[in-house]
Amino acid sequence: MMTALPLAGVTIGVTRAKEQSRSFIKKIEAQGGIAVAVPLLAFQSPKDKQHIQNVLSHLHTYDWLVITSANGVHFFINEIEEMDKWSDLKTKQIAVVGTKTEEVLQSYGVKASLLPDQFVAESLLEKLQTNLKKESRILLVKGNLSRDVLYEGLKEDGFSVEEVTVYETVENQEVEDNLVHMLTKQKLDYLTFTSPSTVQHFINMVNKNNLTLDEQMTFVCIGPITAQAAEQWNLQPLLVAKEFTTEGMIQEMIEHKGRPKHV
Repeated sequence: MMTALPLAGVTIGVTRAKEQSRSFIKKIEAQGGIAVAVPLLAFQSPKDKQHIQNVLSHLHTYDWLVITSANGVHFFINEIEEMDKWSDLKTKQIAVVGTKTEEVLQSYGVKASLLPDQFVAESLLEKLQTNLKKESRILLVKGNLSRDVLYEGLKEDGFSVEEVTVYETVENQEVEDNLVHMLTKQKLDYLTFTSPSTVQHFINMVNKNNLTLDEQMTFVCIGPITAQAAEQWNLQPLLVAKEFTTEGMIQEMIEHKGRPKHV
């Protein structure tokens, strides 16, 4: 007799951007879940690339690169290739915020030098503070919605740090009708958020369309920063992954599904 997969019959909304959602969806389906994709975010290069080009023209002067997301890797490497700066990149020490960012970096043949113990900016800042030399020059590679924790923390400690925005996160208006349909016509067991911006864009569309949320639907956040954004809008009930990855989110849903329901 075959044992049912842990998420069999469970419907899960995936709000992360299309480019990022494929592997998450595959992992959900591998556990028997039904994934409904509504990518609330889209990513694009900044229209004005002058600052990026200026920074990359003196990339050789930095000792460390700090990259805060997998998207940051993709867009940064694209700029590196356009300006033919591979030789400069290969000489850098590189810190990344987590294993997913590390894996994307490795896919380009580049190795990360440092990862935090927990995959949030605060933990990465602590790790950097104990590994950097005071004379180190640091380039922080980020998106337009990245928090200021790393930049402000490194500046406060007296490090020479510059930041460059290599991509912009924008609301994906094309999925608005799909979101309305998902929330009004489909029965969702869980709705997942992988960043504060997914929470904000979700709330924007919910309010714009005057939608009522199903009280039986459980929200799942990838980590505490995203959870804070959800809590600000009183999105309940709310689960937070113990490991701040999509695998951690799936494990949280599996454990939640297996808990006895209290009457």
